[in-house]
Amino acid sequence: MPAVPRTGCTTSGCARVSSVWRNCCRPATPRRNAVSRPLKLWISALLLALLVSGCAVAPRDGADAGAAGPFDSADVAAFEAALAQLRAERYEQAAAALRKLTVRQPQYSGPWANLGIALARLGRDDEAAQALQQALALKALPAAHNELGMLHRRAGRFAEARKAYEAALATDPDFALAHRNLGMLCDLYLYDLDCALTHYQAYGRLAPAGDKEIELWLADLQQRLSSSR
Repeated sequence: MPAVPRTGCTTSGCARVSSVWRNCCRPATPRRNAVSRPLKLWISALLLALLVSGCAVAPRDGADAGAAGPFDSADVAAFEAALAQLRAERYEQAAAALRKLTVRQPQYSGPWANLGIALARLGRDDEAAQALQQALALKALPAAHNELGMLHRRAGRFAEARKAYEAALATDPDFALAHRNLGMLCDLYLYDLDCALTHYQAYGRLAPAGDKEIELWLADLQQRLSSSR
C-alpha cells in the first residue's frame, strides 16, 4: 500500500511528512498545512501575553547585581516596541531590538524568550534554541518550552520535542498551544494515537470558539483508533 502524504503543522509553520494511514485511506479532513487567520491572531496574542510576564523576573541567585539594574521606563518602552515589531512580523527588527535588551538586561527572561521566537521565525534555529534555553534558565515560561519543542520537531528530534511540550504543560496545564502541538506530534510523527486523542481533546476544550478544525481532527482520529482496535 503506497504511503499517503500528510502535512503536519505547528504554530510556527508546517513540514511535509510521508506516512501510511492506519486505515489505508485518506480521511475527509482539511489538510493541516495552515493556521486560520483568527487562530493565528489568537496564537500571537497568547504568546506575547505569556512572554511579557518574563519582564518581571528577578535576577537569578548569584547574578552580579551591579551588571544590570531593574527595567526602567526606557527599557519598558524598548521592550514594547520590540513586541510591536514581533506582532507585525518584522522579525529582523524585533530580533535586533531584543538582542540589545538581553545585553543590557540579561537577567530577565522575557527578552530572551521573545528573541528566541523572532530568531525561530527567521529560520535561525540554533540561535533561537540558545535564546530560549537562556530564558528557561531564568524562568519556566510555558511559551518558551513550546517554542523549543517546535524547534526540536523541525530538526526531527521528536522525543525531545515531546519532552519540551510536556514541560510546557507541566508549567501550565491549560496552555492550549502546547496541547495542540503535542497532539499533532503524537499523531503525525510518533503514531501514539492515545496521546494524540488526549491532547486534541484538551485543545478542543481550551481553543477559541469557532475552531471547527479540531472537531474534524478528533472525528478522524477516533475513526482510526476504532479501526486499529
